[in-house]
Amino acid sequence: MKNYFPLNIDLSGRLVVVIGAGKVALRKIKTLLKFQASILLVSREIREKDILKLVSEKKIRMVKGKPDFKKIKGAFMVIAASDNERLNDEIAAEFISKKILVNNASGSGSAIFPAFYKNGGLTVSVSTSGASPSLSVRLRDEIAGSFGKKYSQVLEILKEYREKAKNEIKNPVKREQFCRGISGIKIANKNFRKGSFRAKVAEMLKKYSADKSFL
Repeated sequence: MKNYFPLNIDLSGRLVVVIGAGKVALRKIKTLLKFQASILLVSREIREKDILKLVSEKKIRMVKGKPDFKKIKGAFMVIAASDNERLNDEIAAEFISKKILVNNASGSGSAIFPAFYKNGGLTVSVSTSGASPSLSVRLRDEIAGSFGKKYSQVLEILKEYREKAKNEIKNPVKREQFCRGISGIKIANKNFRKGSFRAKVAEMLKKYSADKSFL
């Protein structure tokens, strides 16, 4: 089993080439579009109506025909999602050798898509390193069930007050203590009130801003 490194990457505007146009390719494309990737689809034919719609709406670009490895240039990532496992392996070997990230839908690649839960700025992902994608989904769902909408609201407030702290708490040590402190405020499992949580964070900022002991 490969030892994949967990990493969050900004895909906005980056070229991702998807080879194949079936159900697996569609699922990958829908995920990539959520993160503003620039998608180029390469396939002899399109069998999925949803993919045809995306092409007609110009949300993705398409090159019709057999993939020509030499003509695929400038890709940040290549998705091997054809219904031919041998072709997918050939695609993976070709572009991995060129130091391009490859997600192989039917075999070994250099990058995998974890199961993830996203709500606002909060993203939680689970990976089994490709050993059992279905288990990843199960664990993702169990974890997501314990979060709910309140954590995305908490994150909004923490982000807001972290920015305020940069201006109001000049000492970096105290500022770090403040950021750790607000992330540790107890969050009610039931009857969470955004206003009440915000008030606690604001009070803590007031306390740390008034503390001159480190100046």
